[in-house]
Amino acid sequence: MKQAFASIAVLITATFLYACGETEPEPISTTTADVELTLTVSAEAPKVYTVVDFSEGTSTEYKVEQWMQQMRNEKPLYKEIELLESRSIDPSKWEMHWVWELYEGSKDKISLGNARLVQRGSQVANAGEEVPIHTLNLNLPFGAYTLLAWADYVPAGTNRDYYYNTSNLSSVTGYPELRQSCTDNYQRDCFAKRLEFEVKKEEVNATLSNTTQKFTVPLTRPQGRYIVLASDYKKYQELTSVPVESNRVELDYPSFINVGYTVLEERPNQSSTGLTYRFSPLLYPFNGEEMICLADDYSFVNGEVSHIRLDVEVLNPSEATLSVNQNIDIPLSVSYTHLTL
Repeated sequence: MKQAFASIAVLITATFLYACGETEPEPISTTTADVELTLTVSAEAPKVYTVVDFSEGTSTEYKVEQWMQQMRNEKPLYKEIELLESRSIDPSKWEMHWVWELYEGSKDKISLGNARLVQRGSQVANAGEEVPIHTLNLNLPFGAYTLLAWADYVPAGTNRDYYYNTSNLSSVTGYPELRQSCTDNYQRDCFAKRLEFEVKKEEVNATLSNTTQKFTVPLTRPQGRYIVLASDYKKYQELTSVPVESNRVELDYPSFINVGYTVLEERPNQSSTGLTYRFSPLLYPFNGEEMICLADDYSFVNGEVSHIRLDVEVLNPSEATLSVNQNIDIPLSVSYTHLTL
């Protein structure tokens, strides 16, 4: 009997010591992860680096026909002038308008219509920050995702589209009527980005919380901007006392100009020909000299540089033609803007 009780005591003691020892924790079974997507843009307006001198002098309304005949026979002279200009958005007048679409699946699956739309949203926020940021905090199942993101400016208090129709980020278009009579278009700036990313399975222990997976989404400009300047303001003053602002400018694109953009493909997807708009001229200080701004517009850029052609006609209040420049070739890049005089 003594031997039997001894065996039981040893068995109980060994079991008790094992139960009190440290054990390996079992991993938590999870199929989702917290995700943080940070959308960013630069609040600095597009910079202007190059000026091309296109001036031929201003005609008087009494010599219009003679002057136009001379313009047909002689091509304007060109010269380049270095310029660096930057303007910031006034946050009291304009707000940042964020729009995003999140899909479960790759870019190719979206193109084929096989990706599920997880979330579509928009938000208006302060545009006065040095680097405007919008953060999306989500909990997503593991797998591949594609985010389409867009940002532009809208008048303060306007929580909707203004310059651009963003109802479908795979086909964003501008509103042509808002080109009319705009005298300063720097607020028509916009930004876009496609990001493909993967939410990966994390090994989570019982004593640890889930790790947030973070992604930065740097939106960039899909457009180039140009400005048309006339360098002969002093001569204009000698010819007439009519204020510059009393005239009007007729702008015509005789060839194609890009008017639509697909964030999915990150390239222009719509173009138009024969597009026209009116512009109200204004005085424009340049290198300490007063000039006349005759046009200011944007176009979506395909690749590094896109070329557009422009006809410019200036008319006085009596509808007499003051100047005509036709078929101006303007190269546009998302990183710089050409000004044409």
